[in-house]
Amino acid sequence: MKIWRIANVLWVLFFVVNAAIIWFRETDGSGVTNSTTNRTASFIVLGIFAILVVVIQSIWYRFAKIPSNR
Repeated sequence: MKIWRIANVLWVLFFVVNAAIIWFRETDGSGVTNSTTNRTASFIVLGIFAILVVVIQSIWYRFAKIPSNR
């Protein structure tokens, strides 16, 4: 389960770094100046991805905790 914790720390770091990049960048990838609306849309997309990762990891964790009969 140590690898599980390390993976979770890496996911948290990934989301924190990406949130900081979204917050502090002056222009987005297409060269448009960032406004509050653009940042909000970027955070929503990042949040949806985070929810997807949490759901997948929750399912994976649930199956990993089931002891095998081998």
